[in-house]
Amino acid sequence: MAEVDRLRWLADNTTILLNVSGGKDSAVASVYATKILRSLNPEARIYVIYAHTPLALEENLSYIKKLAEFLEVPLLVAKPSQGLEALVDYGLPSFKRRWCMDLWKLKPMETIASRLPPPHLNVVGLRVEESRRRMTIFSNHLSKDPWFFCRRSGYCSYYWAPILDWDEDQVWEYIEKENIPRNPLWRKEGHSSHDCVVCLVWAGWDDYIWLKTTYPNKWNELIKAYRLMNERRRRKKKILAWHYVDLDEVDKSPTLLDFMPKRIKYETETYVSEADLPGLHKI
Repeated sequence: MAEVDRLRWLADNTTILLNVSGGKDSAVASVYATKILRSLNPEARIYVIYAHTPLALEENLSYIKKLAEFLEVPLLVAKPSQGLEALVDYGLPSFKRRWCMDLWKLKPMETIASRLPPPHLNVVGLRVEESRRRMTIFSNHLSKDPWFFCRRSGYCSYYWAPILDWDEDQVWEYIEKENIPRNPLWRKEGHSSHDCVVCLVWAGWDDYIWLKTTYPNKWNELIKAYRLMNERRRRKKKILAWHYVDLDEVDKSPTLLDFMPKRIKYETETYVSEADLPGLHKI
């Protein structure tokens, strides 16, 4: 079946879910896919779906609402049944134990999707240039053309990554061309994730210092859950949860703002003495 015929069939026969995170790739993929699918079927059933995780920011949710309005489609917000207190039960996630992805994102989205008429077409903003780690979930099924895939949970759907082979310049050009709303978080230095303000799997010392400095309320929620997790392990005489960054040590460290007055200006560059940054380079 030719790609246009397959897309026409999907536009006519599936419930379309635009998976958005707040990042520019998912925003562009959503706009691009919507234009194509609506040209094939103006009555296509299209929704924006977003997982609001415990480490997501309200700023990001506000942007998602704005994007859904721009697309003129309903917004479905998936929220998990457990928040950061899940750390107490599961410990810190790791590359080999990414329970947070299942509990906080995939399961809530699948729960909402299950209430909509099947089959589903999930539009995802994956790009080869940026998403190699995330793309491993689809193994050898990944293709620019729509494909059918079943997750381990048993949820089956068609998937489509319409900007798979785009580079970053093409993404920004499309944002300008279509006047796509921009997420204010794209401009924030240090912000590398959107559905989670920091990723507990990949975050390093500097990421946590940045979180503590920029979003102290979110940091306080995280450190509270982290300490409850370790307290339970102490009571059960278990080894404390290992993590290459000790969040208690981060909590004791100065924030970025604490040493701002000690910055020394050299022409156009800003340098900070390591002596003024206790623990900042610890990994």
